[in-house]
Amino acid sequence: MKSKILFLAALFTMVQMSAQNQVLRDSFVVVKSYKPTIAEGNRIGFNPVIEDTQKVIQDLKYSFITKQVPVSFEVEPISAAKIKGEPLVKLYNGYARVGVGNAITPLAELYLHNSRSKTFSLGTHLRYQNNNDIKGYDNSSMSRLGATVFGKRFWRSNTFGGAVDYNREGFNYYGFKIDDTNQAMADTTDTKQVYHLLSANLELKSTKQDSFNLRHTFGLNFYRITDLDAIAAENNLVATANVGKFQGNEYYMVDASLDFNNISNPYDTTNNVLVSLRPQVNSIGEKFRLNVGLGIYVDANESAKFHFYPIVDFKYNALRDVIVPYAGFTGRMQRNNFRSITRDNEFVTNNLLLLNTNYRYEAFAGIRGVISSKLSFNTSIKKSKMDDYGMFVKDVSGLNNKFNIVYDDIEQLQLTGEVHYQQSKKLKVYLRGDYFGYDAGAEEEVWHLPNYKVTLSGVYDLNDKILVRLDLHSIGAQYAKLYEPVITNSTLVADVVTKEKLDGVFDANLGLEYRYTKRLSAFINFNNIGSFSYERWQDYPTQRFSVLGGLTYSF
Repeated sequence: MKSKILFLAALFTMVQMSAQNQVLRDSFVVVKSYKPTIAEGNRIGFNPVIEDTQKVIQDLKYSFITKQVPVSFEVEPISAAKIKGEPLVKLYNGYARVGVGNAITPLAELYLHNSRSKTFSLGTHLRYQNNNDIKGYDNSSMSRLGATVFGKRFWRSNTFGGAVDYNREGFNYYGFKIDDTNQAMADTTDTKQVYHLLSANLELKSTKQDSFNLRHTFGLNFYRITDLDAIAAENNLVATANVGKFQGNEYYMVDASLDFNNISNPYDTTNNVLVSLRPQVNSIGEKFRLNVGLGIYVDANESAKFHFYPIVDFKYNALRDVIVPYAGFTGRMQRNNFRSITRDNEFVTNNLLLLNTNYRYEAFAGIRGVISSKLSFNTSIKKSKMDDYGMFVKDVSGLNNKFNIVYDDIEQLQLTGEVHYQQSKKLKVYLRGDYFGYDAGAEEEVWHLPNYKVTLSGVYDLNDKILVRLDLHSIGAQYAKLYEPVITNSTLVADVVTKEKLDGVFDANLGLEYRYTKRLSAFINFNNIGSFSYERWQDYPTQRFSVLGGLTYSF
């Protein structure tokens, strides 16, 4: 073991000495900076190539598949929106109103109606009122009785409605003066009169008001009116149609009517047909609306007369509905018959000459708008020319207590101003004034037509508990035609036509209502507070101060 160790140590010493001697032999002296270089090696001059004896090249063609891939889509329904916090107002099926006063004894009204329904509406209205005699005029009482049944049927696109109505009006021709001349005649003359009116109407109206549908309204109206003992009787039938459709920003419309009237009295029986056709085009712009058309009327008695009128109506929104000027020019024929005349003045004779009024032209212009959120206004000027305009004059026969009709060609100028103020539901005030200027034709004056009218109305609601209503009316002076007899040697020679000026009218009415509950309330009305005596018609004074009180009840 020791000999092996000695051998390895000697071998290691010999190798180390040999390496040292080699280093000494390879030593050199550097005389400049060292620049290493690499000798260029030998490169292979070609690229490797794969020799594939089974090489196959295919021509590939690409195309798009046009088959539609079905995609299913399910719509998730959205529940209808509901407005909460605004429940429907409770409706009652009945409403009753009764009252009594010094001039009206009694007053009674009754309304009955079905509950709220989406398919139909049905109801009735009954009414009765009796007016006592006017002080100083015997047999001047009046009574009114009426009954109406009405209803409607609702569909998605149309509404069909109708009504049947009966009215009875009883009164006396009390407008005459008792003197030596007519005392004996007054004792033997029956001045009583009664009008019976039976009417019915039907209407079919479109309710789907989008621009793609044909809007339409068709109506049929009939009435029969008779006086006491059917001495005079009138039948009237009117068929109306209105059809229109939007085309872009224009609305095309045709308005047509056929009015047949028949009246008979002890003296004559007459028939009259009034036909109208009014095609129109309404253009709607961003700030204006223009309606143009033509009115064609046929007035036929024994012969037919044609009338043509332009229709022009223009409105311009000058300032966001704050200022809206407007103007127009048109004309028309107006039906005059026994019913329309007795609605204006019931104290007429039953032997009336009936002519339709020809409005040759009606030219108007005005400005309407709003001053604030509570105050609005409207002003206008209107000029009209009318042929065969009917006016009331006293009939000289008998007691001189009935009116007849005289016709004249007149011109009328009307100036109108309106102001409306509303403070929420608490206070409402309405003021309107009209001034009239007339030019008569053959007559000396325009009889029973005042030169101005002013109306002021206000309603004050105190917490929906106490309601106060005030109405003030002022009507200007008017003239009545008067015949003064000329008697020579106890013989009537002639009647001299003069005129009588009727004083202006001022009337103030005050109404109070106290709502004890939503169903029960009490009211009291004071009429003609100033107790002014005035004649609306010649020799026919109206009631002075009167009071009426009563109750209303919903059930």
